Amino acid sequence: MPEDEKPTLVTGDSALKEGMEEAEKLLSGPFMKITSVDQLKRLGEMAVKRKEGFDSAIAAKMNFKRAVRIRQLRVELNCTWRSVAAHSHEDWGEDACWDPESNQLAGMSLCEYAAKFLGEDAKNEPWN
Repeated sequence: MPEDEKPTLVTGDSALKEGMEEAEKLLSGPFMKITSVDQLKRLGEMAVKRKEGFDSAIAAKMNFKRAVRIRQLRVELNCTWRSVAAHSHEDWGEDACWDPESNQLAGMSLCEYAAKFLGEDAKNEPWN
């Protein structure tokens, strides 16, 4: 992207205004150039391992109150996974095990385990 152009972000996330600085930082780089299929596969494998770590830590600390709050963020307020993670990081305090606060993989785990705790499926309506 040329330096004189600003990135455009289009989203339906009603809670994004709190995270605009984070979104701008993400869109401004630095970016990694992927030069091979093997490199892309390795990145995917690393992401899977990272999410598995979040899964076990988040599952261990999930409770009814947290699950209801996460459902409110995702379902009622239409928050993205990043926004769910950022809000939950603040809500969970020292129990938050992810960095950066708006980690997308952590947001996915939070939604999956909150839905499971409530007897729902985060891959289906109304979660997704």
